[in-house]
Amino acid sequence: MNKSIIKYENQNYTHSLLLNNTPKIVIDCRYIPNLSIRAQHLTGLQISYVISDNRKRLEPWPVCLANFTYSLNESVIKQMNFLKSEKSLDEVSTKNYTEIYDSSKVVYLSPDAEDELEHIKGDEVFVIGGIVDRVTEHNIPKHASLEAAMKDNVRCAKLPLDKYVKWKSGRKYLTLTAVVNILQDVYDSNDDWNYSLQKNIPVRNVRGPEEKHSGNKELLASIREYNKRVLSAVEEKLNYCDIIKDEQ
Repeated sequence: MNKSIIKYENQNYTHSLLLNNTPKIVIDCRYIPNLSIRAQHLTGLQISYVISDNRKRLEPWPVCLANFTYSLNESVIKQMNFLKSEKSLDEVSTKNYTEIYDSSKVVYLSPDAEDELEHIKGDEVFVIGGIVDRVTEHNIPKHASLEAAMKDNVRCAKLPLDKYVKWKSGRKYLTLTAVVNILQDVYDSNDDWNYSLQKNIPVRNVRGPEEKHSGNKELLASIREYNKRVLSAVEEKLNYCDIIKDEQ
């Protein structure tokens, strides 16, 4: 990345930390050591994406990695480039988030929570479990994030997916980056959940098999039509060349 861009992003992030009253994001890393190596890599990659995407926003939020352990697999640590940077402004702590922030302001996000988020306030701290659960992880409890919230005695809530999204295909799985982007877009749009969810949830999850099939048909028809036009143009060109040749 261009050094001037990095410098601008660092300055913008510092400015946001000092002057803007935005919510905070915490990635709870307590689960990472118990994940498979593959899942650790995926989680490390997602965390790096969260850090990178956040820096690019007009008003980035403070991001903290809590319950972090440096004894992870070396290849996993390498994926988190920001850990090796002396100029990194993101907080990485071995402490639990309850030792860093006011517990009354904490909202632990969990798909298993009963309460749904309605509003996002500037003084809130949103905790997201550092788990990329594309596959079943046998060492991670099924309701890990809900159990963590109950253990730490903090509020637990879920994104209002059922209220605003007709999920038609695939698992109700969101990446760490998608969750953070949704929160930030909701905050920036004054609680416009419909806009924020539609923007960040992949199209494949909100289209049923028939719609996908229809979309594929339209794409194939478009490709066939394009190919016809190309062949027609080529034939015209060849015919024109033959006419010129005959006249000569």
